[in-house]
Amino acid sequence: MNELYDVILMGIDTEVDDREESINSIAELLKIDESKLKRFVDNNLKAVVKHGLLLEDARKYQQQILRRGGFCNYRPTQESDAKLELAPIEEDKQHFVFVCPACKYNEKVMSREDLPTSCPHCGIVPSKYEKISSIKYERELTKKRLLEKRQVLERQTKELEERKEQEALRRKLEKEILKELGLPTTINSRHRLFVSVALIWMIGIAFGINGFGPYFQKNAHQLNGSTPVEDGGNKPAFKLSPQEETLGQISSLKSAAAPESSLELASVKPSGIGWANPLVTSPSSSNQAVGNMALGGIIQWKPVRLNDKALLQEIRKDREWELFLASEAVRLAKLKQTAAAYVILEAISPIQVKVSALATLAAYYLEKKDKAEANNVLEMATLSINGLPDVAERVDNLGWLAITLWRLGEKQKAQLYLQTAEKLVSTLTGPAQQSRALASLATHQAQIGQIKQSEANFRQASQLILSINDEATKLRAYIHLAYSYAQSGNNAIPTAIIINALNNVNRINDKTDQQNLIGEIAEAFADIDESDYALATLDKLNPPAKGRMLFDVTRKLAYSDRPFDAMKGLDKLETPEYQSRAAALLSLVFGFRHGVNTLSTTLLQTAIATQDQIANPHDQAIVRAEMARYLAHAGLEKQAGDWATKALESARSIKIPQERDTAFALLAANFARAKQTSLVTESLAQIKDKQLASSMAKETDDINQLFSGQ
Repeated sequence: MNELYDVILMGIDTEVDDREESINSIAELLKIDESKLKRFVDNNLKAVVKHGLLLEDARKYQQQILRRGGFCNYRPTQESDAKLELAPIEEDKQHFVFVCPACKYNEKVMSREDLPTSCPHCGIVPSKYEKISSIKYERELTKKRLLEKRQVLERQTKELEERKEQEALRRKLEKEILKELGLPTTINSRHRLFVSVALIWMIGIAFGINGFGPYFQKNAHQLNGSTPVEDGGNKPAFKLSPQEETLGQISSLKSAAAPESSLELASVKPSGIGWANPLVTSPSSSNQAVGNMALGGIIQWKPVRLNDKALLQEIRKDREWELFLASEAVRLAKLKQTAAAYVILEAISPIQVKVSALATLAAYYLEKKDKAEANNVLEMATLSINGLPDVAERVDNLGWLAITLWRLGEKQKAQLYLQTAEKLVSTLTGPAQQSRALASLATHQAQIGQIKQSEANFRQASQLILSINDEATKLRAYIHLAYSYAQSGNNAIPTAIIINALNNVNRINDKTDQQNLIGEIAEAFADIDESDYALATLDKLNPPAKGRMLFDVTRKLAYSDRPFDAMKGLDKLETPEYQSRAAALLSLVFGFRHGVNTLSTTLLQTAIATQDQIANPHDQAIVRAEMARYLAHAGLEKQAGDWATKALESARSIKIPQERDTAFALLAANFARAKQTSLVTESLAQIKDKQLASSMAKETDDINQLFSGQ
């Protein structure tokens, strides 16, 4: 459990130019009465101004108070001490009290002018003492953090050395044993990889020769395809896993003649390795380089600017905003501000993010032995899932919730959620939805060890795909099945299945749908941690779609805790609009990681440099507002305010009225999410379109209400 801290106001620096302004500024920051704060400061009393904060939040308040000319510190929460420190102020309002911060000597005087500048008992000057104490305390904290960081690095270095020693010992033992057995000692991982891929290649050939596709079409509606095939002597032949069956199944699609007018899509494969079989290409790894992919006969498009309507829709479903809300809700719940946490949770629109946050809270309450609150949270999650119109999506989210409970030891509840998911699957009729729901269910069954049920459902999902007539829907079903396989095992065969889906895109006659599906395949590669394939697949897209999808995949990698893979996407972005947005987001992501603060700063500098290259003031205003939001969510309020001001300057220089209105609407949306209330009002006042202004005013008011209870 995270330790909580109280923020303590020590006093005001005597060297500030305007003492009253400093007190007013601190009172505004802390949202407390100015006159009450002034009495604390004038009487040289320490005041606990914030209770029960996480360490990171306490440090932010300390920095903000120091910037406003105050002395501030924090300590582990001690509610009784805080009340005792404030009691004298409430009891006696007619006198000023001098309290020595060193020896605790106290003395009542009639006016502020009578307060001694130094302690009559020990002789120290309180203002200097507090300043030195604050610096000393911060120095000790910094020293402690550096020591902890060094210990972590030393421990990691030691563990790395131990692993190297173990690996060297293992190799030595293998070599000795191979020598004793008289086997060749040149077998290495590369040979094993070649043998594995060769095996998959031979399986594909076998499926083609034996008419594997027609066999499955004949048995497409059998519930369980795991019965062994028998020969004339009634002896069982080999039995394939569901993953291998699906791979052979999609490989057989290549034997069908493609229309002459369709696009010929080259196979994706890592550079340096060539495979003879066109149906199966090798699985990639995060360390392999990916070769360039060509797409012949594509239409050339001119670059386009940021689209207003798309951006307005995008910000309403912004993953960074939703994840920020989820983290805020969890933080407030842990601070026992349950009502405010639940209000924020209800505002999260993607059910997957909401369910993930609720599952985190359920785990927290179960660890605290608070089963009543845990049950309330689980009920909220269930209600949210039941509200989904897509049954297959309901099955998937129920499965994720079951896995969370299973890992927490709540196995009975987990079983109940999976049983509910099974009942939902039985209500489906269409092969596409059935296949998708069965694949999701099988994934979660495999994750809790129900291997037989999982394999049966995977096989049925695979066979149902053959009943789908629409080629685009069929390929999407294969992609989802491959993703499900990857969640419950290794990536080798799922990657090969998705590659085969990519190679069969030319079976779709609609060129627009082809492009859409290629983008979905790139995202599928990203989802199964094959970022190199994901980025290479995007090379098949037409220019405008390629830039947008490359940005989306880069963001997805950043959001899914793979920022170093996202850096590869950043390197491939070509327009300053997308470069600056991606760099700002990655700066935020790296800012929350220990040991890579320098990289976060470098990325922020990249974002700043690239946004300067944006020629159009409309696009520049939007990018700057987004940067302000990221900085605010990182706790850098001053920098966030500076970039918000620059965004307003860019928006004011827009000449076209419609563009100007939508730019200010986007600015208001970003400022509201950054809790920059005054800037929201200023932006809304600039919108001339009454309908748009009214719509955005309601949206920003809703956002402000989320934080009003904090």
